Amino acid sequence: MRNLSSDTTDLLHRYVAAWNEADPARRRAAVRALYSERALVVTPSLEVNGAEAILEHIGEVFAKYVATGDHRFRRTASTGHHRSVLLHWELAVDGQPVAGSGLNVLFIGRDGRIEADHQFRELDPVLEPGSVTP
Repeated sequence: MRNLSSDTTDLLHRYVAAWNEADPARRRAAVRALYSERALVVTPSLEVNGAEAILEHIGEVFAKYVATGDHRFRRTASTGHHRSVLLHWELAVDGQPVAGSGLNVLFIGRDGRIEADHQFRELDPVLEPGSVTP
């Protein structure tokens, strides 16, 4: 697996933290720093356009999967080259079976912010039917 630059590693750390962030003001600041204004998030079931809509989507995912208990998103592996990154993630509680997992493909703009975030589920969440991807 290719070593990621420290800038990319930092971006991935901030990315996962944003999906776990309980405070709406900190989540808003994180999303603004992570995503370009015209960013796109594509999941198997929806397409979200623009930073404000992405912020709302992340808030909904947080409320549905993280706020209800001890589940947290975590990065399990990642690799990248040029301005694209593959991020493997899990939704889990420490010491418990994984509740969901997936692979996200992030396309990074020249300004270092995410322009497109394509999300794929590997293991559907067992918490509740539906889709979840950070």
